[in-house]
Amino acid sequence: MKKLFVSLLRLGDVIMQKPLIESAGVGHEIHILINDEFAQLAHLYPQFKFHLFPRKYLQNLINRPETSLLAPFEELRHFMTELNKHGFREVVNMTHTKLSAYVMDQIEAPIKRGLEFQKDRFKAFDNDDQKYFNETFSSNTRSQMHYLAALSKSLALPAPRLKNVEDRRSYDTVYLQVLTSDAKKNWHLQNWQELAIRLNQIQPDWKIKVLCADFEVEKLQGYFSEDQIEVASLLEVREKLRTSRLLISGDTSIAHLAAETSTPAIILSLGSSDYTKTMPWIHGHWILTAEIACSPCSHSVQCSQALHECAESIRVSSVLSVVNGLERDQYAYSLAKPEVLYRTEFDPQNGMKTVNHSNVGGQDVSKHTNVL
Repeated sequence: MKKLFVSLLRLGDVIMQKPLIESAGVGHEIHILINDEFAQLAHLYPQFKFHLFPRKYLQNLINRPETSLLAPFEELRHFMTELNKHGFREVVNMTHTKLSAYVMDQIEAPIKRGLEFQKDRFKAFDNDDQKYFNETFSSNTRSQMHYLAALSKSLALPAPRLKNVEDRRSYDTVYLQVLTSDAKKNWHLQNWQELAIRLNQIQPDWKIKVLCADFEVEKLQGYFSEDQIEVASLLEVREKLRTSRLLISGDTSIAHLAAETSTPAIILSLGSSDYTKTMPWIHGHWILTAEIACSPCSHSVQCSQALHECAESIRVSSVLSVVNGLERDQYAYSLAKPEVLYRTEFDPQNGMKTVNHSNVGGQDVSKHTNVL
C-alpha cells in the first residue's frame, strides 16, 4: 500500500523528519511530497518516491505579466490530478501550514492525518496534542518537547527510535559547517577562522575541513585556505561524515545528517535556532547557545540588536573547551554567562530531552531542562 507524507518545509526540516517518516511508513511504499527546490533529496534517499510540489514554478508563473490569471490554477489542478493517480491509502500532513492543509483537501485517500482544510473551513483539531503543536510551533516560545516528539503525538504516531553518537576518535578529520540559510544563525567567519587555526595548533594531526556549496566558495576564500574548503553535495557530505571525527556546525541540514550518520557534533544554536525544538534527533550531540532576552528570534525578521548579541556571546575558547572535553569524555563545563551548553539525551517519555551541562563559578548546577 502507498502512504504519502506531505512535507512542504525547508531542507533541514525534511531531513529531520526522515526517522519519523521511516518508522510511520513501515510496511508501506513511502511517497513524500516536497517543494521543488529540494529535488536533491531524491538522490539522498532513493528508497523513497518523491513528488515535487511546483512552488517556485507557480510563483514565477504568477509574476509573469503575460501569464493568464487562470494559468497557475490550471497547472496546480493538473499536478494534483496526476498525484491522485497513485491511489494513496493514507496521507500524513507533516507540515502543519495553511498551504499544506489546502493540499490535503485535494488529495484523495481514505485515511488522513494532520491539519486539513475541508471544503470551506479548517478541520477541528483531533486532540490536545495537535493544539499544543499548533500553539507552540507557530510562535517563538520555548517548547517542552522536541519537534519530532510533538509532531508524532499530534499525529498519533510513535516517536522514532533515538540513535547514539559513535566514538569516532580513530578518525582525524574534523568538519566545520560555517554557513547556514539564515544570517541570524551564523557565527562570525572570523571566529570560524580562528577556531580552525587554533584547532590545528592544538591538534596538528587533525585535518580541518570547511564544508560548503559551490556558490559559497567566494565568501569563504578570504578566511580559509584552498585545501581546507570542500565543496560537496548533500550525498557527498553524508559519506564524508561517516568517517569524520567531529562536526562543528550551525543549526543546519548538515547537523541533521550528522545525526543520521551517528557523527559526534557540536551545534551552535544562534538567532532563530531553538535548541528546545529542532536540534538533531540523537543521543549525544552538544549544543552551545547564548541565553539572551531576544532569543530565539523569528525566522522572518532581521536581527533586532545593534550587534548580533547571541553570536557575539559565543567565544572561540568555549568551543575549544568543549572539543577538548569531548576528547576526555568530559560532561561538565565552566562557561561564562550568557553561554550555556546542552546535550541531547534519551528520555523514556518523549524520546529525547536536553540536559544542561554547564558549571557556574565552579559549582555544578547541571539540571534537566524541560523535556524536549
